Amino acid sequence: MVRILLVVTLVTVVTASRADICRWRDPEGRVHYSAFAPEGMECERTMRAPLQTAGASSATMQDYRSQEMEFRQRRIARIDAEERAAHEKRERDRLNDACREARGRLAWLQSGGRVARIDASGERSFLDEADVGRETTNLRDRIAQMCL
Repeated sequence: MVRILLVVTLVTVVTASRADICRWRDPEGRVHYSAFAPEGMECERTMRAPLQTAGASSATMQDYRSQEMEFRQRRIARIDAEERAAHEKRERDRLNDACREARGRLAWLQSGGRVARIDASGERSFLDEADVGRETTNLRDRIAQMCL
């Protein structure tokens, strides 16, 4: 009887000392490892990993959870910083393009040739000197505001 109890205890300890780890991919293609895949996701591969002890202490699990939470917060902060940097770059590029376009239009107005404008009906009308002067002043103001 003691032998049977010993064998059952050993089998239980050996079985409990290993845990399943699920490997899954999120919709963006990133690989995650956890005890189980979220609803709607499937494990690509299940691995067996040894636990530290057969019955992990709650302090160890709490430490693991706090480390996991810190990791997730760092990852979210990194993703936010990358998105913010990408947005700032797009905005800088947009302003640089607008600045370059305004400078080109100003150079074209100052070239001294006849300047025509196409109205909403598709008709071409030529600008007189006063219109060219107003347009030049407006472009200079836009350049002063946009171009740093």
